[in-house]
Amino acid sequence: MQSRRRFLFTGIEPLAGLVFLHLRTFVNNCQSAGSKIFNPYLRFPKIMLRKINCIPLVVVLMMITLPGCKYFRYSFKEGSIPADVKSISIGYIQNSASVVVPALSQQLTDKLRQKYLAETRLDIVKSDGDYDIKGTITNYVAEPVSLQAGQKSAQNQLKITVQVQFVNKRNPKGDFDESFTQFAEFGSDKSLTSVEVELIGLITDKLTQAIFNKTLSDW
Repeated sequence: MQSRRRFLFTGIEPLAGLVFLHLRTFVNNCQSAGSKIFNPYLRFPKIMLRKINCIPLVVVLMMITLPGCKYFRYSFKEGSIPADVKSISIGYIQNSASVVVPALSQQLTDKLRQKYLAETRLDIVKSDGDYDIKGTITNYVAEPVSLQAGQKSAQNQLKITVQVQFVNKRNPKGDFDESFTQFAEFGSDKSLTSVEVELIGLITDKLTQAIFNKTLSDW
């Protein structure tokens, strides 16, 4: 459960660092001016000026970093999940396609679990969750991009299809059994093996997002 309590940042560190650098310069300049202007008259200790001038810096940094935090991100979404829904179970995605890529099932399963872990308040459980997802990869094929008669395709595409069964134990009306298909294109001058790993990464990202959106379509 410790992993669920960690804040997950989304690439805001460089921006925060840049803002921090500029604000620190500004604060230092203000402190220098403040110590000369205010101290003789108001007799404020320099340490008090430093504390006062640091307040805007802390506020700005909190505004920058909090939107990247996991709990801040999904706090807007969790209100759309019924209060009695606490957990989700995601079974290992099976592979019954005619062409089986060994790592594909595990990769898609892991991405689905990480998606719900990172972007919802639901606990990931092994089985019998309030929401339950099972799936099977049914098609894995590389083929030319469809063109009109007489045209020659310069692009191929890798296409992956997964059949997903979703069970909503708190609201059976939300259940579905649906097929999801996504693809990625690559040049006909390239072999599938030379780009397969990259394409699988792109397609599984798309499949994960599509399944996620469908299961929580009320968000």
